[in-house]
Formats: sequence, structure tokens, C-alpha cells
Amino acid sequence: DVSFVIEDKTHTREHSDQMKRYRDRVRHDDKAEDYLKLIYLKTGMPFASELEAAAKAHYCHVGVHDLDGFLSRETVTRCSSDLLQQYVQHISEQAAQQRTACQSWNIDWGPIQFRFAKRLKELTEDAKSPRQQDGWPDVIWQARNRGGAFWTQYRFYGQHLFWRMDSGGPLRMMMDIRKPEPSQQNLDQHRAWFSEVVRGVSGLKEPDRPPRRRLGNEMTVGAIAWPSEQRLGSDDEAERFLSAVASVHKDFLARVAEGRKSD
Repeated sequence: DVSFVIEDKTHTREHSDQMKRYRDRVRHDDKAEDYLKLIYLKTGMPFASELEAAAKAHYCHVGVHDLDGFLSRETVTRCSSDLLQQYVQHISEQAAQQRTACQSWNIDWGPIQFRFAKRLKELTEDAKSPRQQDGWPDVIWQARNRGGAFWTQYRFYGQHLFWRMDSGGPLRMMMDIRKPEPSQQNLDQHRAWFSEVVRGVSGLKEPDRPPRRRLGNEMTVGAIAWPSEQRLGSDDEAERFLSAVASVHKDFLARVAEGRKSD
């Protein structure tokens, strides 16, 4: 008398309104169940926005840590099935990886990149650019490339400039040359300002190896090295690094504003 609807995800996210469609399909079939249990099962690390969407659709989130706790029970560990034991080990390893990634702010993970971008956005709310004041919204984009690696963008200044985080790469400020003001002279000036601002903020440095200057229609303005192998450390260490990056953000926008006035 109970119907279970389980939307199962690893590292991907819901699409095509799946949760609502599956829920409605079960509600309108020819079964007369007493209870409908909606479960959003995610073995990869979930984005905060995912969990919000699942809750809004009335789904209960079951994550890798829930599975790890369930599968570690004696009745499971005593099972002689090699296939089940391999899965138990896999889930245990996934749970440990996610726990470590969260504790160390490992920026290779998309949800940690998103957490970084969201916090940076909060720290720079008082540094609105003229474009933002004219109604251009700040946005945070996240996705995965063809190889499966995560990337995240925090677009500001009318989405013309943005911070970009990639698995395995430095923190970069970039310019979308499809947006207004894409002149090469403007880009060269932005690069000079960025480098000068970073050198003036304690605790930050540019990477030893410069990143690619161009990615399609996006040009690198400058880059900041992560503290240690893509990890920010503890929450306190991450907050100090974020505060320093926020200072770069604000000082850079101030330079851009002064440049507009002089123009």
C-alpha cells in the first residue's frame, strides 16, 4: 500500500522536470496506495540548490552518508555477496571523499566551487558596479566539461566580467568579449589593474604558471593561486582567503570605475 518514487543521481542533476513528472505519473496510475514516498537519491555531492528543489517538490533527500550508515549495519556486512560488498566499499569511499572535500574546501568539487562563489557574492554585495546598479544581475553558473570536471562562474559587472573556478586550475577573473566593452586596449588595462591589485593584498599571489589567455569568447584578465593544491583548508582559513579575494574584487571594481570616469 506504499508507492516509492526514487529519482537516482550520481554526479548529474535533475532535468526535464523529472521529480514532478514521476510523482504525477504515480499519483494518476490505477493503483490506490495509502502513502507515496518520494526520494531524491544522490550518491554524488549535492548542490545546495538541488536540495532546495527536491524539498520544494516534496522529495526526501537520501545521500551517500545515509547509505553509508545503512550499509555498515551488521546484517549487511555479514552478507556473502561479493557484488554487495564491493558496493558497500564504494559507498564508504565516496562518503569519506565527500567528507574530506567539505572539511578542506577542496575546490575540485563543483558544490564546493558553488559554495565559494556564493560566499564571495555575499562578501562583495556592497561593491556594486554601474552596470549592476542599472539592473544587470549577478549570476552564478555551474556545469561540467566534456571530461567530467566541474567548473563554476560568478558573473558580475553586467556579466561582462566573472570569476571562474575549474577543477585543477587557479581562480581566474575573465572577460566575456561578446559583451559590451570588449576592446583589446580595455583588456590590457584590466590585466594591469588586476595584477597590481593582487600584489597589494596580503596572502595572495598569482600562479607560477600563467593560465591560458583565451577560452573561446572568454579572455583571462588575471589569476590567483589557491592556497594549497586546490584546497582552502579549514572554514577559518577559507574565510580569510575569501576575504582577501573580496578585497581584490572591490579594489579592482574601484579601478574600473576610475577608468570609466577618466575616459
